Amino acid sequence: MVNESFQSDARAPASARRAVEPFNAMLSEKQVGMLALLVSELVANGVLYGDHQSRIHLRGENRGGRVRIEVTNAPNGSRPELMAGDPQCIGLQLLQQMAADWGHQTDGRETRVWFELDRLHQMEAHA
Repeated sequence: MVNESFQSDARAPASARRAVEPFNAMLSEKQVGMLALLVSELVANGVLYGDHQSRIHLRGENRGGRVRIEVTNAPNGSRPELMAGDPQCIGLQLLQQMAADWGHQTDGRETRVWFELDRLHQMEAHA
């Protein structure tokens, strides 16, 4: 399990990538790259669209054969939206393409975006 918190600044994506490294052992090389990319994109979105005075929280766990990552931050009034073709929405587009599942919740106090990756042995069983 990973449970980390980062200042909402330009260093947060790199800190988040390091924080999820414990999951690398259960993923294929390709999935390790996907995990790093998706975590970077979500945390960067948190920095870009969140309240800059707050912290970004990262939680990760092995849940039911999947690696689940949640990124939570204090919103600045915007909601995560997937707009096809919009270069500013590349992180959510990547989530839709690469993650086994993903979603988001916003309650006014915080925004949480999460995704799941299937573990390697499950992916190979379906191939």
